[in-house]
Amino acid sequence: NMISKDSIFNFGVYQDPPGPVPIIYWTPLVVNAHANPPLIGVCTTNPIDFATCSGILFTDKGYSCKTALGIGAWNANSALTISSCSAANQLSILNSNTHNKVFNVDNSGNTTIAGQVGIGTGTPQAELQIFNSNNVEEHITSNTASNSRLWTENSLFAYGIGTDANSNGGIYANINSPAEIMTFSKLGQVGIGMVPSYPLDVAGIMRASEVKVCVNGCDFVFDKDYKLMPLDKLEEYLQLNHHLPGIASAKEMESGDGVAIGKLNTALLQKQEETTLYIIDLNKQIK
Repeated sequence: NMISKDSIFNFGVYQDPPGPVPIIYWTPLVVNAHANPPLIGVCTTNPIDFATCSGILFTDKGYSCKTALGIGAWNANSALTISSCSAANQLSILNSNTHNKVFNVDNSGNTTIAGQVGIGTGTPQAELQIFNSNNVEEHITSNTASNSRLWTENSLFAYGIGTDANSNGGIYANINSPAEIMTFSKLGQVGIGMVPSYPLDVAGIMRASEVKVCVNGCDFVFDKDYKLMPLDKLEEYLQLNHHLPGIASAKEMESGDGVAIGKLNTALLQKQEETTLYIIDLNKQIK
């Protein structure tokens, strides 16, 4: 080992031949004691701040790397390498007052942060807050084409949101065996308990205090030129088809595609108004 020193307090340390332990190769230390406050430079002869570092090398690779910093590392093969062979934690940052860990990375790569984390803000108001004052969309991205979910969980249950391999979004229940309880298609369709084919698909019973359906009226039935089907012709139709004219058959209603409520209500209203006209006509005949 050798230590050298010159007139301006440059120190160089090297080991020859290189050994198997992290060492410093020719790392000059410059101290400008005449500055106020004194300036310290590592690997630079012109320190411009209280401490200036332009390249510390902890490595066993000889002179091949000039700008890598290794702390407890066998090889400084990146700009900053931190390693520990025996300690349970690779990196810890402690609170200067309590000495509790506020940031920790263990040997398995697990990262723990104590306190609130802000992205785009220095004053987070929750455990994780993402903020952008320019109203730009924020993203949490998974680089996979399969199911990708973000979960929120308490001691009782968990719910998640995410996307699947078919480009559908969804709300999920049960983190151990995820079940999709609501699906959003990329076409803007919503399915509850099923993958949607319409703007809203529900697999099950819906309950509401009121439902509004936009329908067309049937006032044209009372126009003077509206022609009712004669009752004998109506009788023949019923005997042949077993359903009213303009009304779908039971087989059609029971098919998997269902019944359009608005269209059915309009057709039923038309039949009710026609029945009223039949009654009025029969009343005239009786008198």
